[in-house]
Amino acid sequence: MNDLEPTQPSATTEYELPGWAQIPITVLAKIPGVNWAKSVSALCTAATDIGVAYLEGFARQARANTEGRIQVTSALAEQISQRLDVSPEYVNAAMHKFSTKVVGQRKNVEQAVRNAAKELMDVPSRLGAPQDSVGEISDDWLNAFESEAVNMSSQQMQMLFGKILAGEIRAPGSYSIRTVKLMAQLDNKTATLFKKFCSLCVLVEGPHFVKDARVNSLGKEANANSLHPYGLSYSELNLLQEYGLLSPEYRSQMPYSWCVWNGESVLAEAIYLGKPYALIPKNGELPSDSPYVRGPVLTQGGAELYSIVDFEEDPTYTSALHDYWAGLGYEFAPITS
Repeated sequence: MNDLEPTQPSATTEYELPGWAQIPITVLAKIPGVNWAKSVSALCTAATDIGVAYLEGFARQARANTEGRIQVTSALAEQISQRLDVSPEYVNAAMHKFSTKVVGQRKNVEQAVRNAAKELMDVPSRLGAPQDSVGEISDDWLNAFESEAVNMSSQQMQMLFGKILAGEIRAPGSYSIRTVKLMAQLDNKTATLFKKFCSLCVLVEGPHFVKDARVNSLGKEANANSLHPYGLSYSELNLLQEYGLLSPEYRSQMPYSWCVWNGESVLAEAIYLGKPYALIPKNGELPSDSPYVRGPVLTQGGAELYSIVDFEEDPTYTSALHDYWAGLGYEFAPITS
């Protein structure tokens, strides 16, 4: 047998299950709603219907269970070589390379689905209302997700794509197709930098205004490198902006009067490191000037991806943030239930 010719699996070969199928059935049964079922059905299918046994044999993923079917797929390779008038070794090499790519891509997608299942189980409180009541995840979205997820081979990206899928299953429309494609473009350096930005970011979202997620430049100018001590130099902000994660205007500002504590509640919480905060006037007296925050802000796509970030606190920045608000006559205090 030529070294380039793949070893054909026998009818008794033991095959590993795809990633999603390794999830215990007791776990899968606890994930509610049609969106989960639809996602698994759309994303966890056979890699190809043509020559599937031959192609997946290289990765012990063959679905052929008889010697006769294996022989048919081998004959297919022989016919291809005759039609192209090339040596069978070249055809075998090409099919070997293609099969390795296809099987690897299916594993990438199915690992993302498996991570989504884990996310749905680990954070059940986010499921909220029954899945049937939040709308159905769209076929176009699943197709776009799959086309990007096939190329996500690193554990970090598979984990992030799993979180995106879980979020879309919970609430269809949470992530636009453009955001999915944006996520796929990020390299490890940019993803790490985005995590840093989100870890310094304060998110304000209320019922009557647009979600605002920005890093407070602490009364200074971000475009003058004022955030460099906290790992966000001007050049690093530019990198995030080039990827479409940040708005190009680093000096924009947002009023924070919605976040001022009125003695009972706030109109909008200021979310920092995943926890709700409020601005409490010192001595119970409102300062004469309304509070606002100036600094670089996330785009819509960046704000959508903000929800999948695992925050990592920078104690130095947290201290500076408290000092900034104290200087304006407020305590930046966590809201306790």
